[in-house]
Amino acid sequence: MAYGFPMIGDLRQLPHEELERTNTCLKAMLAQRQKDMDFRKDIDKNVKSLQEERDLLARKLHSAEDAARERDKLVEFLKGQLDLCSEKAKTDHDKLVADKDDLNKRYLHIQCQQSQYQNEIRRKDADLKRLQDQVRCRIAELVAKNCGQVAEVQELHGADEDPPSDTGGEEGWHQQRN
Repeated sequence: MAYGFPMIGDLRQLPHEELERTNTCLKAMLAQRQKDMDFRKDIDKNVKSLQEERDLLARKLHSAEDAARERDKLVEFLKGQLDLCSEKAKTDHDKLVADKDDLNKRYLHIQCQQSQYQNEIRRKDADLKRLQDQVRCRIAELVAKNCGQVAEVQELHGADEDPPSDTGGEEGWHQQRN
């Protein structure tokens, strides 16, 4: 056997055995050749399908890379937008915090003024009450003094004379007497 094939017979001798051996060897070689051709066809088919699959995957990869680049651009754009929005939100927040602080200061100032005004009103009410009490006392003193003077005058002049009239006052009373 040579290379997996049966030995070739001696072609110079023509016995039937030698021809059978040669025929068997040639059949085996032709069968192997057919197997080799079928194998090459299968390999060519496999290579072709693998190349088609590789080309398809290459197109998909190129498409995916383009999509990734587009997404990266979109991500960068959105990051820029987010940064702008964040900056604006921070500015607005800082402004609101400043306004809140200002309003708190105003509120405290107004509360302080309100307390001062309430204290002043209480003090003025106390002063007013004290002055009203003083006026009442003074009026009571004047009334008591006038009543005492009227009583003295009546005692001096006697009970027979009329008290002064409301129209003339004290002067009218003096004129009546004279």
